Amino acid sequence: MFALFSWGVGIVFCVYLLLRRVHQNRRRAFRGVGGVAPIWVIGNVARLARAYSKKLPHHPGVYILQGIIGVNSLFYKDGVQLFWMGLFPVASVFKPELVEIILSSNTSLDKSYEYSYLHRWLGRGLLTSTGARWRSRRKLLTPSFHFRILEDFLPTFNDVSLVLVEKLRAQRHRDYVDLMPLVVLCTLDMVCETVMGVNIGAQSGENPEYVTAVHNLGDNLVERIARPLLWPDFLFNLSKTGRCFNRDLAILHGFTEKVIKDKKASLLSGEGAGMGGEEEEARLGGKRRQALMDLLLDVHVKDQQQITEQDIQEEVDTFMFEVL
Repeated sequence: MFALFSWGVGIVFCVYLLLRRVHQNRRRAFRGVGGVAPIWVIGNVARLARAYSKKLPHHPGVYILQGIIGVNSLFYKDGVQLFWMGLFPVASVFKPELVEIILSSNTSLDKSYEYSYLHRWLGRGLLTSTGARWRSRRKLLTPSFHFRILEDFLPTFNDVSLVLVEKLRAQRHRDYVDLMPLVVLCTLDMVCETVMGVNIGAQSGENPEYVTAVHNLGDNLVERIARPLLWPDFLFNLSKTGRCFNRDLAILHGFTEKVIKDKKASLLSGEGAGMGGEEEEARLGGKRRQALMDLLLDVHVKDQQQITEQDIQEEVDTFMFEVL
């Protein structure tokens, strides 16, 4: 028994020395970058996890965002500050000149470890892919965001915005109004029409299961990043947060898959994909607007090797994720 205990202590001590060495080497590598001093091994993540450890008046994400902005202000002159997710350094870059360098780079495409949490949701789409796959996806998607195509959706933006205006007008007598939930629903309506070509009526209370699933997935993702115990897939799937994530992910994927199959069947039958056939074309002066999914389906039908149904779902889910 004593020998077994000694072996256990020895293993723990070796792990301690290894983690300590890794931590010291990584801190030394980023010695010139400012930031709040991290706790050994844990890093700065304890501050994030604390937002989920007790009931707060507002969403935990509010306090996390406030904390990040507050720390950034301490290093305003540098334009960058470093915080640690355990042993992993994360750079918060907020100086426009530095951001421009990063975003304009075609070589710095590798994604950090946290992006792996998105793979089950977004697959290997534009946001999560790297290298040649990222370049091919970007080349394929860029024409879909030509300013002429976006102009075609101005009537949609206007109609959806008018719904938001009416909802705000109905609350004009209140002392204050939390705009965030209202704006998010408005944005969700816009993105669903421009990306998927469907009207989900989020602002009017339609499709509540899908709308709730989209919001919950974003919340569960942030909570997982903020709580180290949820980082391993095994523990995450056993947790309440992980079970909710899996349930909502099935709802979201099921909705996207159904829209893709319905639109593809319509396209193959000759009815055409898009927002509504002849009636829509007449309303737009003989020009039918096409959502991102419609444009990708056109490519898919012509060449299924260039982009598959799964690829289309990944890109559509990626742009839906950007709503959050």
